[in-house]
Amino acid sequence: NTFETLGSTVQRIGQLAGTTGPAGRWVRDFDTRLAALRARYASQKPTVRVFYQVWNRPLITVGGPQLINQAITLCGGRNVFGGLSVLSPTISTEAVLQADPQLIITSSPRGAAWLQDWKRYPRISAVKRDQLVALSPNALPRMGVDVLDGVQQLCSATATARKAIH
Repeated sequence: NTFETLGSTVQRIGQLAGTTGPAGRWVRDFDTRLAALRARYASQKPTVRVFYQVWNRPLITVGGPQLINQAITLCGGRNVFGGLSVLSPTISTEAVLQADPQLIITSSPRGAAWLQDWKRYPRISAVKRDQLVALSPNALPRMGVDVLDGVQQLCSATATARKAIH
């Protein structure tokens, strides 16, 4: 899945449901918002090393094929586990320590508690600079029609982390 295929999926559903007008308007609005996010954030420097925590025990993140990985890139970040070919890889705490993310993000309802656990590792750049962010619950994992609201939250958090790096 990509952001582009989400638009075509909505178009197709609109055709099947006989609601091509509203579907077309939604796709145009989505494409406009997506382009604006790309223009504003994608080329921002420096690129921020991001760890996106899906679950805590076992520790699960997002790999390269995930749409969340694409959102991180769109926001000017680099998923520290984006090179993994698995959608939702299980990783170790040691792997996160080695990756030294500058931003740790989650959008789980339990995310705030999980982020507190990372404070035990003050050598992680994200912990040092207090860049531990809990997005609105399910802001990104549910890639539906309001996905760009979650992407906007992610981009804002990435921009804040970028400022903290300097």
